[in-house]
Amino acid sequence: MTLIEAMEMTRAWPRDKTVPRKLADAINKAKGEEEKEKMGWLIEGLYVECRSDEDINMLEEVFN
Repeated sequence: MTLIEAMEMTRAWPRDKTVPRKLADAINKAKGEEEKEKMGWLIEGLYVECRSDEDINMLEEVFN
């Protein structure tokens, strides 16, 4: 998954609860540290879009 594809995918959060795991998988498969770091920035955007404590807990489970 490219950075652009990952950015587009994150737009579906929090409606699509599969986004955090998909993003984590994309980060793990990213080539190069710079690409991983840039994809990691998208995690912050997911937190901003959380609508409930459940959403926050899901992100903490996946990314911590």
